[in-house]
Amino acid sequence: MNFHSFLELRISNILVIITSSGLYCRKKICKKNYRVEKKRTRKDHHISCMNGILIYSLLVLLCSARACARLQAPHFGTPMKDVMARKNDNVSFTCQVRNIGRHLVAFVRTDPTVLITWQQRVFFGNQQKYSLEQADEHWILHINNVQMSDEGIYMCQVNTNPMIAQIASLTLEKPPKINKNKTTHDLIVKEGSNVSFACAADGNPKPDLSWRKRNGPVIQTNEPEGFGESIIYKENFTIFNVHRSHMGEYICLASNGIPPDESWTLKLHVHFAPDIISAPSVKAKKTATARLSCFVEAWPKPTFMWKFENQFILAENYKYHVETLSNFSFPFQYQAILSVNFLEKADFGVYRCEAFNEHGKRTAAILLEEISLVYSAISHEPDVRVVQELRVEQKKTDSKENESVETENGISLKNDHRNSGCANLHSSLVYCYLIVLLLANEVSNNNCLF
Repeated sequence: MNFHSFLELRISNILVIITSSGLYCRKKICKKNYRVEKKRTRKDHHISCMNGILIYSLLVLLCSARACARLQAPHFGTPMKDVMARKNDNVSFTCQVRNIGRHLVAFVRTDPTVLITWQQRVFFGNQQKYSLEQADEHWILHINNVQMSDEGIYMCQVNTNPMIAQIASLTLEKPPKINKNKTTHDLIVKEGSNVSFACAADGNPKPDLSWRKRNGPVIQTNEPEGFGESIIYKENFTIFNVHRSHMGEYICLASNGIPPDESWTLKLHVHFAPDIISAPSVKAKKTATARLSCFVEAWPKPTFMWKFENQFILAENYKYHVETLSNFSFPFQYQAILSVNFLEKADFGVYRCEAFNEHGKRTAAILLEEISLVYSAISHEPDVRVVQELRVEQKKTDSKENESVETENGISLKNDHRNSGCANLHSSLVYCYLIVLLLANEVSNNNCLF
């Protein structure tokens, strides 16, 4: 029998005695006194006989409803607090129990249920892992060098009837971890449609998520309420009316202050039919090499074909060379190049560049024009430096009496009467230069080559 039960028994005995005395006073003593002391009033007799009943009532009020502190059952004070810690930290749980009396306190871990301590004894683990400290009403469980396996619910119990208990949790801080099952992977959409992105991450505390585009200052969402942002601080977002410029890599970054942060990268592929941006004409000389270029935007990567005089250029040889260049910054931009070597008269004309993929086909015409050698010769102006040197030499050698002759090409010549024809070397050079120009002009008029 514990102390509490003993006190309850003694109080019950006292109450029985007091109750019996009160009843006897009322039934027996009061009647006898009434006969002996006839001079006392009935009111005084009634008050005297009720003294026992009054004492009984006072004891009931004092000792009922747990009003007496010495008889109060154990109960908890300040609730246990949840604990968040980092790996390898030392933590503790404090359980405050009031009016413990002869009851016992135990710490239990749930899931699975394991008894850690009972009063001052440690039953689970070792002294390096668990220890118990008692200070007045406080029972403190210490857990050292916490690991992920120590996470869970811890319970403080008191062996009353029925048992009372309170619980608290131990959780460890965890760096963010992308949840790949709930995060968007690579996307393929058609130009003009809408596309949604989703990112999820686990960690403790809960990670903050943000989106950004690699090598892009702004994510153009085309939302009605806004154009776009360089960083989107949302788990999910949508791009409306997606354009080819939206193609690229998008990065979801998860951060909760516990290093390291984690990121997830996905690629957005926007499919569309080829668009030919430009296909400029080319001019070249015979025997030279002409490079015909066709600038195209398309995704997926288009296939290029070249035609000349409605005939496909199928194989590379000494005559033709085909190559395709792509833009690193904009992967949907391409330059198709056809090199035509050792140009002949028959090579000049209209070439066609065809680009096609699964979404469509586009064709562009490119004109390859001939530049004749004669045209090239007469299209160049005389060398100004040479002409100036000739003028200086003429001035040194000619006399003041010489006549000044102005050619139709603007070259001033001095006629020396003492030398005719090509006698003067410098004059001969000038005349030879003029003769070359005249011959070139004549050949051009007759459409013949040197």
